[in-house]
Amino acid sequence: MEEAGDQPTIQPTTAPILLNNQGDQSTQQQNSTTPTTPQQRAFPTERRNIPGFINLNPYSETNTLGSITAKSTETQSKNDRAKQSSKNKEISLFPVLPFMKRYELRLKLEPSEKPNDECWSKLHRLFKTLKDADRSLVLYPWNDVFNKGTPSEREYKAIADAKKIPTNPKEWKVYFERANPVQKGGSIYPSFFIGHTKEFSTFHEEVKWYLNADQHGWYIRKLQVAKTRILGWLLYSLRAMNTEPLEEKLRIITGLQFSARYRTVSVPNKGKLPQDQVVKALHMECSDRDYLKAKRALTKFYSSKSQWFPLGIKMRLIPQASSLMSTQSKLKAESFRLKQQQFATYMKAMRTWEVQGLDIYPGSNYPTLREILNTLESNKEPGVQIFHSVDDSFQPGAVVFTFHPSREDEARTMVSSLVPFLKWATLIGKEELSIMEQEQIRSRRIYKNFTSEAMERAEGAVWNDELNTVHTPQDSEFWRWKN
Repeated sequence: MEEAGDQPTIQPTTAPILLNNQGDQSTQQQNSTTPTTPQQRAFPTERRNIPGFINLNPYSETNTLGSITAKSTETQSKNDRAKQSSKNKEISLFPVLPFMKRYELRLKLEPSEKPNDECWSKLHRLFKTLKDADRSLVLYPWNDVFNKGTPSEREYKAIADAKKIPTNPKEWKVYFERANPVQKGGSIYPSFFIGHTKEFSTFHEEVKWYLNADQHGWYIRKLQVAKTRILGWLLYSLRAMNTEPLEEKLRIITGLQFSARYRTVSVPNKGKLPQDQVVKALHMECSDRDYLKAKRALTKFYSSKSQWFPLGIKMRLIPQASSLMSTQSKLKAESFRLKQQQFATYMKAMRTWEVQGLDIYPGSNYPTLREILNTLESNKEPGVQIFHSVDDSFQPGAVVFTFHPSREDEARTMVSSLVPFLKWATLIGKEELSIMEQEQIRSRRIYKNFTSEAMERAEGAVWNDELNTVHTPQDSEFWRWKN
């Protein structure tokens, strides 16, 4: 392991970086043509002697309205001050580093009679360890309000030395959001905003020893904004569901950023619930600035009247119980919470290692394999999907299919017959094409979604639409032998 003194230091630039409303970065530049004298600022050259404009320049011999010159100059000065005030409201980061990101933390605190000291020591050790791995590391204030104006005017400046982390909880929470001391110990989940010079994967690998030893964790924040709001939770969501494809699909169709997290459904005024009463579901979150637009979009997709669902997964958006006012609404929310608990308990699941590309787009105006599988209808229950959801498993290389117990036989048959079924379904209405053209379509839309072992196992298998089953050469041989 290299010593800290042997690591190269990348010097940050001294120019502040400006962040516009979309979060884009642009460096502050000085326009060389900007007027410098008061006279030039108040009376731009291009308007001094142009026909049709009254000349108010008090320094010009052609000025005939000297009585209102002072008022005009005062107005221009107000405009200058307004521009400067607007400039000071722009969010800028200083110093500028290659990577400037917000992170989520999990910090393990020990029980202590002095919880403030325990919490500060963990924050101090965290920053010092990260600093040893990247000597250019800086800690920015979390909220945007403290990242405005010139660096010298700011109340809270970026921290580059662990010793400068405030020892008062109110002060350190300017940098570590939600870093609340806990006397009885346990895990806390603060957030922080840092600038560094190393890729996160490299950075994380170099400090993993410390994170494992102290039972800490850190993760890139999905929504790179200081303030977010929870839109509600999704009834019929499961822990196995992949959040990234759902977030990406919502981003494409709405233009907004969402974060989906599987967490406990809150119950107001009941304190900590016993473990057997805890219910979890996907909670949808967005930037505070986009809340109203995001709320309208999710209500459209996940209401009781919705006919189309992102990725084909039928769910329903339930508001946070704390946001409801009437007793009836709160009782209804509680019934949904219990329904979610029951749903998560009785749903069945099956894994396969033969699918390798759920989200490969085969071409424009054609769904992904995930979207196809999530919308397959049951033959036994018309209008009902066979699979509730199809997701990449936490086990590497596996895909998990979830389904209702009443459709278990049909679901397991379909999973084992996916290749011949899709070969048949893809060519519906294209029977007149040549064999070569049919194979080209299948190759583009099916074959790359499955492993070579799956393709070999499906060799010679044919889907029978009338019987809703697959026939293989082995089946034919077996029946000839039996008869």
